[in-house]
Amino acid sequence: MARFVLHSIAAFFLLFVLSGNGKVAAQSNASFVFEGTEWDFGRIREADGPVSHTFRFVNGGKKPILIDRVTTSCGCTTPSYSRAPIMPGAEGTIEVTFDPTGRPDSFRKEIYVISEKGRCRDRLVIRGEVIPRPRTVEDDYPYYMVSGIRFDETTFAFRTLPQGGTRSMVVRYVNTSDRELPLAFSFTEQSGLLRIDAPESVCAGCRGEITLTYSLPEGEDHYGLFHDNVILSAGGKESERSLYTSAIGVDDFARQSNEIAPRLSIEGQYHDFGSIRRREEPYTCRVTFENRGEEPLIVRYAETKPELKSDIEEGLRLEPGESRVFEVSFDTSDRMLGDYLGTLSVIVNDPLRPMRTIRIVARIRD
Repeated sequence: MARFVLHSIAAFFLLFVLSGNGKVAAQSNASFVFEGTEWDFGRIREADGPVSHTFRFVNGGKKPILIDRVTTSCGCTTPSYSRAPIMPGAEGTIEVTFDPTGRPDSFRKEIYVISEKGRCRDRLVIRGEVIPRPRTVEDDYPYYMVSGIRFDETTFAFRTLPQGGTRSMVVRYVNTSDRELPLAFSFTEQSGLLRIDAPESVCAGCRGEITLTYSLPEGEDHYGLFHDNVILSAGGKESERSLYTSAIGVDDFARQSNEIAPRLSIEGQYHDFGSIRRREEPYTCRVTFENRGEEPLIVRYAETKPELKSDIEEGLRLEPGESRVFEVSFDTSDRMLGDYLGTLSVIVNDPLRPMRTIRIVARIRD
């Protein structure tokens, strides 16, 4: 019955076109006649996995048509279709599969069928509602640490932190073992600015929180990038996975007026050396700093690396309107062959963008 309906629609369409109505023939989707362009899956369960629907159509034109491509509005939606030409009056199908994994609640996805070398485009729509599967302990605490302790997160970026400021973040844990576990922490990298507030032990099956706090002491200068790498011990065993925390020490801009603040403009912030050979003599490029604000610009921190160095120094001062050219050197003598992307970070007292990154790119060859 469905086949008969499709052919009937196609026949009617052809008669309509042949009657001389050029407007229809000019439409972008005039060649394909779909049995339906939308499909509602209704309520589906995430736990049941992907669902599929097949859209059926006929070629209502006078010549074979090849589907160029089928695009979707989401990676969760996958189309499948024939790559062979579809003859006049012949049927074709486009199967669309939707994966509900990690996508609870209502959804609406669009699929575009491109044909005639991009001149024609048909839009298909699928919709529905995903009933989420029950969450597991592994969902809520995806990072296994040690001895049955699981964390909900292991990387904590505190971003910028003003001088004299304090900021905290929380890691949530669960003890999946059947015994109480004593907790201890050690550092493989330590800034001296991180405090960890955690219980001495965790009972079997218990959940809780560990508070991580960065504090920059008042009256001391702690500018730039700092980080900590923390190892958890539980039940006498050390975790192979670590907690990583980072922060960026900047000025306390709450005490500064943005209207007259320094403004850093950088020329040459990105430099591509192109294809270069390893050599003993460093490659160099130039970077220009200009203070477009109304107060002195001060460099609070300037990063250096074994392969990247510059003459941008901490404490450098640029008066309003002043500019200065700096040299960045790139040492390739010990670098591996292949693509290279390196960065140098600079912290300044510009409240709009206190941290700037100079990027160096190269392709190193013999």
